[in-house]
Amino acid sequence: MALKKFASVSSVGLNLRAGSSKDSELLDSLSKGDRVEIIEARAGWLFVRVERTGQRGWVYAEHVKLETPKPDVPVVPTFDVEPKLEIYHWVGIALAVIVGGISLTTCIGP
Repeated sequence: MALKKFASVSSVGLNLRAGSSKDSELLDSLSKGDRVEIIEARAGWLFVRVERTGQRGWVYAEHVKLETPKPDVPVVPTFDVEPKLEIYHWVGIALAVIVGGISLTTCIGP
């Protein structure tokens, strides 16, 4: 599944147009900060869906700021180091350490 691409309007009064041309019919004027979903890109223009209204149209790409995509699933960190258990034992003291992991266990006493 492809991630949706979003952007926010970075200028005041960005024109939403019916086509990818400055001569195309003006549909609406977007406010700075309005969030849009990018559907298509063509020659410096973006076909977008305005999140606030659901309206679709073309905006000049130079006047929007792309957002960093966020996956729908949680990101789980991985480790390149395979954990291994090392046990140290001295008289009356035992210490277990998982090297490369996150665990440390101590036991004091006989």
